Amino acid sequence: MKCYLEVVATPTSDTPGTLLVLHYDDRRYLIGNLAEGSSRACLQYGLALRKVDDIFLTGRAKWSNIGGMLGMMLGLADMKKAAADAQSEQEEAKVVQREKRETGVQNEVPAQNSKENPKGGSPLFLRMHGPPNLNYAIATARRFIFRTGLPIEATEHACNTEPPATDLAHVAPTWTDNHLQVWAMPIKPVTSSAAADVESAQRPRSRKRSHEEMTSGSLSDDDGEESLSKRIVKQMFDSDWRMDRLFPKPLKDVQMPATVFVRDAQTGQLAQYTGPLPGSGRQVPDIQVLVRQPWPGALTEKLLPVEPAPESLCYVVKNHPQRGKFMPKKALELGLEDRTGWGQLTKGHNVRNKDGQEITPEMVLEPGKQGSGFAMVELPTADYVPDLVSRPEWQDSMIMEGLSAIVWILGPDVSFNSQLQKFQDGLPNVKHIVSFPDLGGDALVLETAVRSAWRHNYQESEVYPRPRVDSNHLRGSKATAGIATPDHIVQARPNLVLNLEPAVSLDQEHVQKPMDGESLSLQVKEDHDRMLKEASDLIISEPSSQLPSSTTSRTWYTEPPWSNIEVTTLGTGSSHPSTHRNVSGTLVRIPNLGSYIFDCGEGTLGSLRRMYNKPELDALLRDLRMISISHMHADHHLGTTSVISAWYQAVHKSTPGTLLDDARDLKEGDRRLAVVSDAPMLHWLREFSAIDDFGFSRLLPLATEPTRYATYPHKATPTKLRLATSAESIDSDTTPTSTYLSYIGLKNLSTVLVPHCRGAQAISCTFPLPPVKTTNSAAQDSSPQSFKLSYSGDTRPSRPFTFIGRNSHLLIHEATFDDDMRSEAFAKKHSTAGEALTVAQEMGAKLCILTHFSQRYPKMSGMGSGSVGGQGGTRKLKEMGLELNSTVLPLTNAKSDSQVKGNSKNEEAPDIPSTDTPDVPAESTQESDLTSQSLKFQPWSSPQNAQDLSPQYNSLLSHPQGITGAMAEAGIKVVPAFDYMRLKLGNFDKAVKVQPMLRAIEEFSEREKEDAKRKAREEEEVRKEEERRRKEAKRLEGSKKGNKGNQNKGKQSKEKRKADGGMEAKGPAGG
Repeated sequence: MKCYLEVVATPTSDTPGTLLVLHYDDRRYLIGNLAEGSSRACLQYGLALRKVDDIFLTGRAKWSNIGGMLGMMLGLADMKKAAADAQSEQEEAKVVQREKRETGVQNEVPAQNSKENPKGGSPLFLRMHGPPNLNYAIATARRFIFRTGLPIEATEHACNTEPPATDLAHVAPTWTDNHLQVWAMPIKPVTSSAAADVESAQRPRSRKRSHEEMTSGSLSDDDGEESLSKRIVKQMFDSDWRMDRLFPKPLKDVQMPATVFVRDAQTGQLAQYTGPLPGSGRQVPDIQVLVRQPWPGALTEKLLPVEPAPESLCYVVKNHPQRGKFMPKKALELGLEDRTGWGQLTKGHNVRNKDGQEITPEMVLEPGKQGSGFAMVELPTADYVPDLVSRPEWQDSMIMEGLSAIVWILGPDVSFNSQLQKFQDGLPNVKHIVSFPDLGGDALVLETAVRSAWRHNYQESEVYPRPRVDSNHLRGSKATAGIATPDHIVQARPNLVLNLEPAVSLDQEHVQKPMDGESLSLQVKEDHDRMLKEASDLIISEPSSQLPSSTTSRTWYTEPPWSNIEVTTLGTGSSHPSTHRNVSGTLVRIPNLGSYIFDCGEGTLGSLRRMYNKPELDALLRDLRMISISHMHADHHLGTTSVISAWYQAVHKSTPGTLLDDARDLKEGDRRLAVVSDAPMLHWLREFSAIDDFGFSRLLPLATEPTRYATYPHKATPTKLRLATSAESIDSDTTPTSTYLSYIGLKNLSTVLVPHCRGAQAISCTFPLPPVKTTNSAAQDSSPQSFKLSYSGDTRPSRPFTFIGRNSHLLIHEATFDDDMRSEAFAKKHSTAGEALTVAQEMGAKLCILTHFSQRYPKMSGMGSGSVGGQGGTRKLKEMGLELNSTVLPLTNAKSDSQVKGNSKNEEAPDIPSTDTPDVPAESTQESDLTSQSLKFQPWSSPQNAQDLSPQYNSLLSHPQGITGAMAEAGIKVVPAFDYMRLKLGNFDKAVKVQPMLRAIEEFSEREKEDAKRKAREEEEVRKEEERRRKEAKRLEGSKKGNKGNQNKGKQSKEKRKADGGMEAKGPAGG
């Protein structure tokens, strides 16, 4: 059995935590921190995580340690279910083929339960092991995470208040399976204040239940927080809830908000109910309606109160003891001629010989050995060292035998602790693998994305600056002095391998070498020049009207202060991070006003750290005034906590403030960071702050009440902002929205609900700009007096968005799909590049940045050469069955067939149910299933539904020069975004001009990659064929030898019978 431990991540800008993976042939175990960037690091190093069933989290339940946990859980859930479904389909296909071959009739095979292993093995599952508050941390995400078919069990290990038993010979393992024995070692700090925190955290916590909780069954019989959180976690990942199911209910009992349906008495079809609703202040009719049941996780409005837990969790991990080799000769000497007892002895059972004597395994087995293993220790501060070194596991000879290494995850300056150094020196035969922020420098992890950015830099350095690469792998002599002396202490680096079985050894052959800027520059320059030369035939020039007419002409965005407004794209991918693109995040910097972040996916802070050195980043964070989150899909907000924490440190030195419960207490000198979003997002931040002080007490959380239109474009209710430090503050806040806008430096802010998921909003912000004299009188006359920015978030093309964003100077719009995948965009409630530009044209935007590209476009954006447009594009659409007719596929969205039935291979999981309301044709008095038949498109109220953007989109596609030609004719400059792009508006024309070259280089790079993959596949097929032929030849050779041997045996048998005078056999013996 081969078994080895591999380092995946160490502290860097890209991966702030330390993560290792333990490899077996049939299983993987993740051990360490699941910090932000962990999933992306695994992708970068090509680690297959499908075999991961157990995750062992070290340290404390703080966002810095578990910020990537939710994303990892989502990824594993999808990966495991997809693999199980694919294997199930293969098994079903084999059954069908076998039945057809045997009977000549093809029958349908019953569908497999998605939770069951298709080969009949154990069910799919994921086990989490971690510190106290682990279940609570997962449960806070119940409003935006929903998966089915992968039960998750999260086990917490807290400090035991009972004294350890002294009469036991050995410390029993905490957990075991067929590969491992694991001893969980929670340790606590020794300072008096920390000890008080531990005592407080260990006290039982309870509160009185409300009447609603007593009657709704939203709490379990056990009032404890951990029990409630465990039940919620189970519901989040192992529920049979379906979004396409409706249940009957009296209208008066419907809990709002909810989408309500009624069945037409004549047609039998369902339609959305539009009459008086509960809570509207009008008389509600006594009728039966159909509503969706909320998914189980949403039934719990509030979690029970908790407190931060100071325990840091460590582990000892060992393989099972290995028995010695069986000695047959010794067994025979002891009278065990009956070999049936030999197997019992190897299994550890006693047997009796022919004389009745009892034979034990030790009498016939060579001496065995303890399994090899390692310890994983995390010490956030030196206060944890005394409790660690006094753990009884270090005194247990059975545990220490075979312990070959200790992996140390150390906080700042912990390595200099004399007690720790003495402990390490007392174990000279154990390898000490050390990881801490001061040691590894800022080594480059996401090399693929950085190399791409450096290639872009060679084309246009002002728009695509080089991400920072730290050439010094040790940040200072102090770090070196603390850990570099003993030979048995090793620095943890990615791809460092500790072999555990069959023999213990340390393998540093494939360790990632620190990448310095000079060597990276030479490599990238060589690749760039080669690609540029060979990709010249792929260059498709932009229409001349997209480019500036002359070098002397100047427009408003080339004049200050607008020319200095800077947009930095921190993540331009959708759904999940990839090696090329991070998930959504956009930074906008307004000179002399502030910095603003629109969406903040996991890894946003890492991108900021790659693009700005520490003094620059600290200045940027001190200048940060607002984070806006468009909706609660994980790829848009899981980096928010880290950015807030970094701001909290830069501005307030991580010192807690007073929670703002009343807007009248808001003062300019408070230096509060505004977080603007739908109320559930702010509720999540508030709940997580109970276990981790990341800075919530210093925030200005503002819940939006979006603009709503009675008729377009008039009679709109303006967007309102409400203080959201608690649910009560939202309801009671009467502060004028202008007060909040002034505090965060905005002239105006408007949001509208958009068709994507519940609560999804697009936003438009107007920033006041100081008066400035321009060098061009014409530009001065036409220059705007403010700067208007509109950001779409995730959405189908939205007419309301075009109204709040009217005459925007810059539109940042999602373009998830290319236009030849419009049906996919329609099904998943996203936009194509052409649809996004239709919004830009209808909005009257002057500049447009496209972002949020599907990860199926790893390097090129949706505005690549494959974009549909012109006559060829029209033909392409017709081939796809999409005529240029709004009645076939309107831009306003409803459930498509692929989304309702779930038959799209790349369907996004319904973490947040949609606000769209398709009709339901099913006939059932108990429940109704939504299907794609007889769907009526009613995603908006009537005035909105009457305003469709399809004619404008069709006109865009029909333009002779395609989409880019249509944009040029409309005077809209368009730039598709790449990660690490820093685009000042004054350089917008440069960014437009360089796009054809970038597209050509990236397309050529992708072709090279595909060619390499194809070549590798062909070589693998040749290798497999050669292996097959070799085995076949060996089998035939063995068969010939066997036949010859049988013939010889038969001949010998005949001769023997003849010699004995017996009857001659008629055939060869054994034949």
